[in-house]
Amino acid sequence: MRLRIEDSEGVVFILWLPTSLLKSKFIIKSIKKYGRIDDNEPFINSLPIIHKSLKEYIKKNGHFVLFYIESSDGDKISIKV
Repeated sequence: MRLRIEDSEGVVFILWLPTSLLKSKFIIKSIKKYGRIDDNEPFINSLPIIHKSLKEYIKKNGHFVLFYIESSDGDKISIKV
């Protein structure tokens, strides 16, 4: 995954994150601890399945932009998977 943040003055910040972080025990524990999410939340329990589905989709169809936001003052944020 690639997180790209661009402000209105043209400064660009790009952060590369491997999609395997979705199935990481550290990430799951952090979401549970700091996200105030119950252990039985279906989203948390299905993260490894989401990772597998994303991996298969990328293999079949290629990478895609998950979301793109442009604010009124010209700031842009996008996540490409």
